[in-house]
Amino acid sequence: MFNTEKHNTMAEVNNGTMEPAFMEGNESKYVKFTANDGKEFLMARKNGNVSGTITAMLAGCYGAVGEEEEEEDKQEQQDDSGKDEEINLITFDEVPSHILNDVCRYLQYKVRYTNSAAAIPEFIIPDQNSLELLMAANFLDC
Repeated sequence: MFNTEKHNTMAEVNNGTMEPAFMEGNESKYVKFTANDGKEFLMARKNGNVSGTITAMLAGCYGAVGEEEEEEDKQEQQDDSGKDEEINLITFDEVPSHILNDVCRYLQYKVRYTNSAAAIPEFIIPDQNSLELLMAANFLDC
């Protein structure tokens, strides 16, 4: 179940129990980010692709591989889970959820206001998050 009270286009996934089918494959509309404290955020893939790093990470899931390696990967997936599926999940081991939440808000903000003719509102972040958010933005190339 999604918690949409705090978020508009991304949603925190409760207990990590939901792996919707619309997240499978490289044509998925959504991606899921996991913070270092286990909280998960579901986001539109187009918003995540604002980040060069996230785009590269997602492309790495489906990058070109030789036929032999591809067969081995498929066999490992079938052995591990009993089914052949790929979920668009990125785990950020060094990013706490309060910072990942701000990153997700910014990615959404950037997509919404890029090339906008309307007045662009200020993107507000808590002062205490500034340094950590700057480091995350630098890593994520956004």
